[in-house]
Amino acid sequence: NATPDEIVRDLTGMAGALIAAQKGAGGQVLESFTCVMPIEQYTHIAQTRMGDGSNETILSFVLKTSPFIKEIVSWHRCDNAGAGGTVDRIAMYVKDAKVLGALVPMEFTAMAPQERNMAYVVNCLARTGGVISRYPVAMLYADGS
Repeated sequence: NATPDEIVRDLTGMAGALIAAQKGAGGQVLESFTCVMPIEQYTHIAQTRMGDGSNETILSFVLKTSPFIKEIVSWHRCDNAGAGGTVDRIAMYVKDAKVLGALVPMEFTAMAPQERNMAYVVNCLARTGGVISRYPVAMLYADGS
């Protein structure tokens, strides 16, 4: 229900909050953010014009005018990922291996092929442990409806 200007203010406000948090932490300030949002919200900002007769969408306007937001992408896992599993979540973070990583205790391993009936079956193993945030002040979640 937000206007295009309010959406732009929310996204740029998230980037501003990340920069302020990093300054407050006293370490390096990273300023190149990726924003991940639910598909419905992404589609809305990709198709809604800024207004005032402009042909520019909210998405293109934010990417063109924000010096800090470098990429906005959609991801279906953001649906109902917020507080209590009932609201959508937007995540903003620095896409850098110094900030985020993945815990992979067992790499993908394919076993030897096994012949069964008239086909081959290849059993595979892998394990993951989730995301590791090495620099938590370089990540931000925003929950909303």
